[in-house]
Amino acid sequence: MINTRVDLRKLVITCLVPVTTLLIHNIVYLAGTRICDLTGSQTDSVGSITSCISYILCICIFGYLYLRYEKTIFGQFQSDIMQNRDLSDHPKTKHAGKQNPFLRAFVIFILLLILGISLQLLTTCILRLIDTYRPELLTSYHERVQRSFSIDNGIVRICTVTLLAPIAEEFAFRGVALKLSASAFHTKHAALWAILFTAFCFGCYHGNVVQFCYSVPAGIILGCLAIWSGSLIPGMILHMILNASSYVIGSIAISTSMLWGFVGITCILTAICMTAIYNVYK
Repeated sequence: MINTRVDLRKLVITCLVPVTTLLIHNIVYLAGTRICDLTGSQTDSVGSITSCISYILCICIFGYLYLRYEKTIFGQFQSDIMQNRDLSDHPKTKHAGKQNPFLRAFVIFILLLILGISLQLLTTCILRLIDTYRPELLTSYHERVQRSFSIDNGIVRICTVTLLAPIAEEFAFRGVALKLSASAFHTKHAALWAILFTAFCFGCYHGNVVQFCYSVPAGIILGCLAIWSGSLIPGMILHMILNASSYVIGSIAISTSMLWGFVGITCILTAICMTAIYNVYK
């Protein structure tokens, strides 16, 4: 019998990560609107400014927690991952990585770029499918997209979406939440369960069914990158590519007859990129 034990306390703490993030966003937004009301200022740009401030706060808070407690509550899990890696089975990869670090980084970046564009195309296809079969779900979603992913929202909003949000969310979900939840699962496949659990939390964090449908797969991929690389940087880069490409690829019109073909192609391309990235890191 396999000895399986789950630390529920750590899982509950993991669930507090998206709750805390949303609280920060809401508190900063309410404070910003209150200040505008008291001073009689215009509230047109308050959403962009408060969103920028709240993400900066998230970076500071979760970045501190990630760096401060990485060696304590997260350290055991990371050491277990390192012990399970038999580096002797991959002498060429290890040696090549030491001799050609810039080439290795360049290859990973190109793979992340292709992966990000492929995932954004897949997201666009998912949205088109939802629009075809359940169009009522997109009513509130289109309003949110217009506030966040419109090129007319100004440089502050664009920088927040493409730079600050990926950094903050990676620190929160793949930094604190992933490692904390992984240390909660005392099983042979603790990393897998942690990736799935934090991806689910990441989907719930977005607050609507539509974004949940593509945030969960993205969360799984970002979690795999964090586990394979032992770093948040690849996930941050991929997350930035995803958010930035949404300004261009998200507006591409895909006919209904071609939807399933695009879904198949993007899934295959995603699988190829993930396999290549895995081989580079392993």
